[in-house]
Amino acid sequence: MPTPVIDHTGSAVPQLWPHQQELVSAAARTLSTEPRTTGVMACGLGETRAACEVAHLVAADDRVLIVAPTIDLVGQILRDWKDYRGAAHLGRVVAVCSDDSALSWTTTAGRWSPSRRW
Repeated sequence: MPTPVIDHTGSAVPQLWPHQQELVSAAARTLSTEPRTTGVMACGLGETRAACEVAHLVAADDRVLIVAPTIDLVGQILRDWKDYRGAAHLGRVVAVCSDDSALSWTTTAGRWSPSRRW
C-alpha cells in the first residue's frame, strides 16, 4: 500500500482540510491490516473528498465499492471523484439502485442524461 501523501501543494488535486487528513490517515492505516473501515463525519465536512483520497491511496488500481442510499448521491460521488482525480481514475462504473428511474440515466459529457432501459 502506498504511503499516504496528503499534501497536494502544486497539484491540481485540492488540498485536504486537517479533519479530512486525520480521517484519511486513520482509514488508510486501518485498511492496511483490515478488510474494511468506516469513517464518520458530519454533513458538509467533505466526506466525499476524503473517501476519494482513501480510495486513491489504498485501491488505486483495484475495485472500490461505494454504497449510497439514492441514485442522486451516487451521481454526486461520481461527479466529485471525477473532479478530484479526473475521469480516467473512475474506470468502469457499475451502479446498483432499487430506484427504477435510475435505469433511464447515463453519463454524457460528464452529466447525467437520459439513456435506454436495460
